[in-house]
This record gives sequence, structure tokens and C-alpha cells, in this order.
Amino acid sequence: MSMQKVFKGYGLTDAAKWSDLSVIEFPSKRWEEADVEIAITHCGHEIAGIAGDHYPDGVPTMGGYATGIIAHEQFVFPIPDELSSEDAASMLCGGLTVFSPLIHNGVGPGKKVGIVSIGGLGHYAILFAKALGAEVYAFSHSSSKAEDAKKMGADHFIETSLDGFHTAYEMELDLLISTRDVAKDFPLADFFSVLHPLGKFVTVGVPNEDLPGFSAYPLCVRGISLSGSHVGSKKDALQMFALAAEKNIKPWIEVLPMKDAKKALFGMWEGRARYRYVLEQDIEVGHSTENIYG
Repeated sequence: MSMQKVFKGYGLTDAAKWSDLSVIEFPSKRWEEADVEIAITHCGHEIAGIAGDHYPDGVPTMGGYATGIIAHEQFVFPIPDELSSEDAASMLCGGLTVFSPLIHNGVGPGKKVGIVSIGGLGHYAILFAKALGAEVYAFSHSSSKAEDAKKMGADHFIETSLDGFHTAYEMELDLLISTRDVAKDFPLADFFSVLHPLGKFVTVGVPNEDLPGFSAYPLCVRGISLSGSHVGSKKDALQMFALAAEKNIKPWIEVLPMKDAKKALFGMWEGRARYRYVLEQDIEVGHSTENIYG
């Protein structure tokens, strides 16, 4: 016997109207023994919810911007009781993206870490770097985020729009993590100068344009490493959750009902998020189920 289940979710029906979402029905994948059904409670780019078990008759349950999802057990992460679903939801993408390069580059007590650009990713990088015991330097093009950065745990705030912003910090940092998603006028050479010998520059921000050219001299003369990182492993995710639970890390999020997804989309487009949007389930859970016997 196999079962096909229909979920409900907010979806686009016209690519030309990217912000107009309506509730649609869609079939789930067919349930397999290694799958877990999740009743979605919160989501952004990420999904958090409650894992299903079995129907009363013994048939396994099935199961975003949707009521549920069926996912392979390899891609399902247990959330510690100390973390709320709304907080955990934003960690699984934005949080993990910066947590992974922090731990894989040995961030801890005695390390000096710089975070370039304070947004959805950058604010998480500050929270995690501080929780890991590092001295944290927040770099932003505007002073408008200085107070927020300090509340998140940054020990220093550097406004990069000022001429010579880097001169007071030359050869001071062990690691720079860039979450910047704009390549134009990116002063890479200035940022390289704040790294001490054998320092590392890691980008997790992915601008649409090519990064500006730069001289290889600062990389060679000080042995600086230039690399990138993309999300993280399941092991990294579980370690991130454990740290968040232990240190009571609270992301800066704005929770909206799923019906306000358009507001969140425009808020992201216009750069108004402070600092992640999380959508809370508001769709009527009831959905149709079709049994197929074979």
C-alpha cells in the first residue's frame, strides 16, 4: 500500500507577480520508511514543526509555507526543548551558514573575529561568535546598527563608510566572516589589512556581481587564506542547537502569520528586516487524503 497526501501552502501562481501568494493544495511525496512527517509551525527559508507518528490504524503519517512536509530522516534535526520552534526555524539556514565557518576555523576564547555586514546572517554571526568566547568586531557601512551590534554582543563597532576605517585595526583579527551580498565598492584590500599573519577571510555572502579585483600581495606576504562556506553539516547543526540551548541564544526575529508572507517578502526586498522574518502557521490544517492500494 502507498499513500498520497495533499498539503496546503502559500504559493506563487504567476511568476510575474512574485509577491502575490495564495493558498494552494499540492501532493506530498510518497511516504517511505526513512521519512518523517512534520506538521509545520514556523518557517522562513527554514522549516520547524512537530514530527508525526502513526495514525490510529497503524498507517504511518505523511508528514515552507505550508501545513506539512515529508522529509527524509537524514535531513531532520531534533530541536532541544530549551529552544522555541520560531527561534530554531531561523537557525537552520541563516544561523548554520555562519556557525559552520566559525567552528571550523577554531573560534573560541582568545580569538578575535570580525563580522562584515550586520543583517540576517551577520547578526547570527555576532551572537554565535560571542557565545563561543571570541572578541567580536562588527563592521557595517552605517552607524545605524551600532547599538544593535553592541546588544548582540559585539565588543567593537567599525563604520566602513569612513575613510581609513581599517587603519586602527591592522593585523589585529584572526578571522573575518563576510556576510555582505553587494560586490560594488567592496574594499577587500582594506579588510585583508586587519587580518594578522595566517588570518582567514571567509565569505558566506554571495553577491550577484563579481567581487572586485585585488592584489595577491597581501595574501602572500602574510599568508592570508581566502575561502567560502555554504550552510553546514548535520553535525554542525546539532552542535549549533546545543550551543544555542546552553547559552540561551535568542535570534532577533519578527514573527508574522503566514498570510503576511507578502509583507515579509517586501521587507526583505527593501532591507527592513531586523533581522529575520519567521512565518507562523495560520492555514487550516485539514486536508484531503487519497489512499492508493496496489
